[in-house]
Amino acid sequence: MKLTAEQQEVVLEYKAYVRQIAFSLWEWAHIPAKYLQDMRSEAELTLCMAVLDFKPDKGYPIKSKIILDVKRRMFKLIKEVQHSFHNESELGGKIVLSEIVLDYDGYDPMLDVLGELMTYITDNQRNVIELRYGLSGQLPMSIREVAKVLGKVKSVPEVAEKRAIKHMRELYQERTNNVVA
Repeated sequence: MKLTAEQQEVVLEYKAYVRQIAFSLWEWAHIPAKYLQDMRSEAELTLCMAVLDFKPDKGYPIKSKIILDVKRRMFKLIKEVQHSFHNESELGGKIVLSEIVLDYDGYDPMLDVLGELMTYITDNQRNVIELRYGLSGQLPMSIREVAKVLGKVKSVPEVAEKRAIKHMRELYQERTNNVVA
């Protein structure tokens, strides 16, 4: 996911705007404050993806694509977070917005980024993430289900998942700060 200089300029131009969209929708949806930063980060990520996917020959301005993609993404996130509040006890603990694997329509270049980031985590962490989020074609599993499949106590895959996500998030933020800023 490498942005051209022109694409980087577009991202910088709209960054504050999409963060404001995320804030407005966060406020409108009455979601707990702990999710605001995650929503803003997702808005920025969606901005980058919209800029990368933009095709001028489609006949609409890039601003329209950005607004549409970001709002669509934010509404999906809001729905997922609200749904997660109802399922929290079933899933074995609190859900952090950035840890929810979201449903994309069709091919998404972010899957390539995720695949690359997963090469930097341990085999055990990768196995836990694949089982937890259904990345190998199976249904996503709760931490308890993952622990049962692996023959471990619940805390083992839980720690592996948190470390893997933290490591991948840090790597991604390093890369996007270097690319965009």
